[in-house]
Amino acid sequence: MGRKKVSITETEKMLAIAERETISAWAIVQRLSAVIAYASHKAEDVAQIFDVSTETIIRWAAKFKKQGVDGLRDKAKGHRLQKLTGTNAETVRKWILTRKDASGRSVKWTLKRLCIEIKKQFDIDIGHSAMAETLAKMNLTVKRPRPMHYKYSPEKAEEFKKKPLK
Repeated sequence: MGRKKVSITETEKMLAIAERETISAWAIVQRLSAVIAYASHKAEDVAQIFDVSTETIIRWAAKFKKQGVDGLRDKAKGHRLQKLTGTNAETVRKWILTRKDASGRSVKWTLKRLCIEIKKQFDIDIGHSAMAETLAKMNLTVKRPRPMHYKYSPEKAEEFKKKPLK
């Protein structure tokens, strides 16, 4: 059993025609035209002409009937909210800048360590990518020093640079 199809009355059709004349946005004009055509033709025929599915035509008609032209406008999709905000974010900033954790121990921060410490202290689950984005918004990065050989000596490195090649 399919869902109930919406029917457009003659008054709603006239309203749609009047609204279509005042709107300049192409997508909304197209949707209004489809609703107007659906008032006097089958949804399958209108869908074929507008190159959309039958369900789309019925949905446009239902939205127009319920909300008017505003129902045919595209809505903002939004994004996920930031998990680490306010005093928690300031505390994390302090940890990174002082290179110390919540208990005052010296720490070389990595994203993984930060995520674990945030889970322990604030009970907030935050992933690596989200943590990196949060730090970027705070104008911070977790920089790791380049690995060095255990026998590395800055003096010997400078001496090596100064020798001309034979």
